[in-house]
Amino acid sequence: MATEVYEDSIELEIGLIEAENLRPEGGEEQRRSYPYPVLHPVPSNAVARTFPTVVLENPYLRATFVPALGGRLLRLFDKGLGVELLPAEDRLMPVSGGPRGAVLTAGVQVLLGPYERLGALAETSFQLDPPSDDEALGVWFFGMERHLSFHAHWTLPPDRAELMVAVRTLNRSFRARSYNGGLLVDPGVGELRVVDGGFLVGSLGVWPGEKPFDSAGRSTTTGSDAASRFNGGTMISRFPSSRSFRLGPRQVDNWSAGLTPILSGSLAASRAVSGAADSSVLRMRSTETRLQYKVLLLTEDGETLEAQVDLQPGAVTELSLAELSSRATEFALQDPGRNVLVQGALGHTSDPIEFWEVKLPPDCGSLLISRSTEVGDLLEMSDEALLRATDNVGLRSASLVARAMRALAQSEFARAAELLETALLFNAEDPLAWWLRAVALRHCGEIEADRAELLNAHYLAPLEPALRAEGFLSQPVAAGREPAALLKPFGDQPEAFLEVACLLLEAGLFQDSSRWIDEALRIVDLPLLRYLLAYSYLSQGRMKAEAAQQVGLAEKLPVGPPYPFRRMEMLAIAALSAEFQTESLQQLTKLASA
Repeated sequence: MATEVYEDSIELEIGLIEAENLRPEGGEEQRRSYPYPVLHPVPSNAVARTFPTVVLENPYLRATFVPALGGRLLRLFDKGLGVELLPAEDRLMPVSGGPRGAVLTAGVQVLLGPYERLGALAETSFQLDPPSDDEALGVWFFGMERHLSFHAHWTLPPDRAELMVAVRTLNRSFRARSYNGGLLVDPGVGELRVVDGGFLVGSLGVWPGEKPFDSAGRSTTTGSDAASRFNGGTMISRFPSSRSFRLGPRQVDNWSAGLTPILSGSLAASRAVSGAADSSVLRMRSTETRLQYKVLLLTEDGETLEAQVDLQPGAVTELSLAELSSRATEFALQDPGRNVLVQGALGHTSDPIEFWEVKLPPDCGSLLISRSTEVGDLLEMSDEALLRATDNVGLRSASLVARAMRALAQSEFARAAELLETALLFNAEDPLAWWLRAVALRHCGEIEADRAELLNAHYLAPLEPALRAEGFLSQPVAAGREPAALLKPFGDQPEAFLEVACLLLEAGLFQDSSRWIDEALRIVDLPLLRYLLAYSYLSQGRMKAEAAQQVGLAEKLPVGPPYPFRRMEMLAIAALSAEFQTESLQQLTKLASA
């Protein structure tokens, strides 16, 4: 059977969580959770729910993801051994902890820092790969956390017992942001061990791709800092967790990892094979078919014995040790080219650890993601400072994008397109730069059938909301119609409307932003959307009456999430507060500064 990806559902009993809206007086708990409500688990109170799932399945593994729980991998079934590699309880109870006050210690999650993501218990956008002959068939998940966004592409090759994930994280802002990518793995039971090339967590092996992971640790944090960190499981991070790392303005970080089943009690494991033994038998499990491999055994008498084996990913291969003339002390597995895939001392496994961190050579620290002094927000720099920032290698691409945005605001669309073309020469991984160049070319009147800029952006970030927005804005204006079907999926995730509105306003594209917000309000009515529309009217001049109307409509809605945190939202709230001085605007100002 080839790899299959399909939607399904799962019945779970899940503990209740109360959401507490933010208060103007603020506090540490609110600061960690902002701009999202604080969460509180309701002890011993659970309800039955049916959760939609996405399932990836091949002959050896079946992976089940739950989009409504942050897109986490909730279950991983080893079809070869008939066992769940992650806890498969039908009752999930949140516990206190994490940045928002409640966490669910279950499954495998993508991390962006030393804590559970703020959206770890929220609905996450996803997209299935279309049927294809390509090996990498899977599912994409997309999420935003404050100023960072990520795309996680989970794939399952048809011929291997290995689930793979590739993650691309984007700093959407023009200021350096704290970051440390990785995985949070909760195997239920089992120890954390570090092996050459990866990590063993319970019955799972976690194997970094080309880029290494520099720290791993069980959740043992206590004291005043505990609430800001994860609760339960093992965190495996890209960079040393004892240091502060930052993604530069519009910088992208890419990393990947493979998850493989390992034999319980493994004395040695690699990404290719795991081995376990007792006094009478050596057991081996491979991630893929391996024919005519050779097992080497070293005995107490110094004798080296050889045996040829064929390994299959769906089965455990056993080699009897009972009839040896003396006890076997070490083993190794060689491929036909005599390369060693795995080796170990029989009867001994590596000691479990609570925390591990790589010891970097002195010349490595400066090569990792920036830990330098922050230069501030590029969008707040003068034109001259922004021009000089182009000479800084780390800021070059982002400063060119910022200059292009100023050109767009002056209706210099051809100039903006030129600057963006140059920016992409230095950072072709920025999907928002590709999108913005497509916007600039549209305003130049250049709208071709196959818009290469949008195709490139879609390749990098297929679930980026700005791409759907450009699809809408590229269409002719049609009056008296139903809300655009293209945008209805955002109805369950209204932050996407706010994100795109802010992107357009930052670039000074007031007509585009007004049209976008008008359409968004046909789908969901949010105070922040109306405030952004009012700000857009004020910015265009001689439209104070229209702005006042939008502020008045916003005032009739309750103050609640989503709360302002983006630079443009804060500018809008400050400008409108100075102009209209309403109670809700003043409350939002206090919330944002608390």
